Amino acid sequence: MMDLAETEVDPVESDGEDEADEERPGPLLPARAPTGSPRRLTLAEEAELAAEPVLEHVERPRTRGDCQEGPRPCPFVGCRYHLFLHVSEKTGALKLAFPGLEVEDLGESCALDVADRGEQKQGYIASLLNLTRARTDQIESTALWILKSKAARLND
Repeated sequence: MMDLAETEVDPVESDGEDEADEERPGPLLPARAPTGSPRRLTLAEEAELAAEPVLEHVERPRTRGDCQEGPRPCPFVGCRYHLFLHVSEKTGALKLAFPGLEVEDLGESCALDVADRGEQKQGYIASLLNLTRARTDQIESTALWILKSKAARLND
């Protein structure tokens, strides 16, 4: 086996700065997405919304069949299966999954589209939800525990 001390290393030109002092790039995604409080609008905010032009009414899809062939990324961020926005069922708080992106910038926008393709790797699912893999492990464990406990009650 070759001794590391005997290994030749090609000299690399340096500009004199220590590479350890260079700033390392941060994570690709923000550490935590901001959560908005479900509060009522102020009178000034209501007046501002009323002054904005009203968009043409667009019929939202009612079934999966209605939206399956629709535009992607999906423009209906209010849909419970949209990956851009999360709403807490307990508090009603809004959380942007990707605070630095617009809806048009998402590669995937619908959880149902992902589910239609079948089983996916956990790391891919974590990236779609802007969560860590450890957090998706926790969610999966909790969901499986709930399903097992409900199945046990049905069998009793």
